[in-house]
Amino acid sequence: MAGLTLEGFTAKTQTEIVSDTVENQQAVISPTWDPDPDQPTGQIIGINARSQAFLWELLEDVYHSLNRDSAEGEQLDNIGKIIGIPRRGALPSEVFLDCELLAGTTLIAGQTFAESSTIPGQLWTPKEDFTAISDTTASVRFETLETGPTVALSGTITVINTPVTGWESVNNPLDADLGTDVETDPEYRQRQEDSLGVSGSTNVDAIRAAVLTVEGVSDCRVLENTSSVIVDGLPPKSFKVVLSDGQPTIADDDAVAQVIWETRAAGIESVGTQSGNAIDSTGQVRVENFSRVTGVDIYLEVDLE
Repeated sequence: MAGLTLEGFTAKTQTEIVSDTVENQQAVISPTWDPDPDQPTGQIIGINARSQAFLWELLEDVYHSLNRDSAEGEQLDNIGKIIGIPRRGALPSEVFLDCELLAGTTLIAGQTFAESSTIPGQLWTPKEDFTAISDTTASVRFETLETGPTVALSGTITVINTPVTGWESVNNPLDADLGTDVETDPEYRQRQEDSLGVSGSTNVDAIRAAVLTVEGVSDCRVLENTSSVIVDGLPPKSFKVVLSDGQPTIADDDAVAQVIWETRAAGIESVGTQSGNAIDSTGQVRVENFSRVTGVDIYLEVDLE
């Protein structure tokens, strides 16, 4: 049966629409009336059936637009807006460049460029304007003009593409931190489902889900010790948030601290090697601790024949 039932929504097909139309016309006009599809009357029925079938398909799309498992694109975006979880946009790749600068030299974002020595045309610009206050080799954060992952191995960004008086040399001591493309539907759908553990909860799943909503956080684990003794380095009655947000890091420390404060249980201590400031409902500053993962270099030896 087409339409909305207890089992869900089923759209009526064009064939079913034609059959229903012929049946209704035979009931009203004559049981022996035969609308030949090759004749004008039958052709009109077919044209109207196509239009009605399109409307049925549209109704089916509207019905499924509220189902996270089947929603796609903007439909999934709308569900995310309802629960306050917007889709993550694309981000450029970033890298710290050691820039040898004379006092007073300014590197302007969007106008000053460094270039890869191995990939001509791969340009990097300061994320923010930077001015050297003295003769120095400054570590300046650069980013790509385009969003998405751009690979730049350490020691490959050595060309000053835009000559600037006082800018003597450039080099990247570390690999670039890869940017991201726009969050895909499967990734976004999973993050929405993960976020459902936040509301009204103060367990580790709720804390993890809350931290994952912070811009830049790609993964998170929450360790807890509910005992009255030290376990695996965690003090009694404490928990530790361990997050990953790239190298160099992206997530704002205070934003991480805020979501931890809003989801953790009262009287339980947060521990970690880093911290941020959260603001409670009375305007008081609450320091919350957490840790970031430490990157580990992995080397592969490959023999090719």
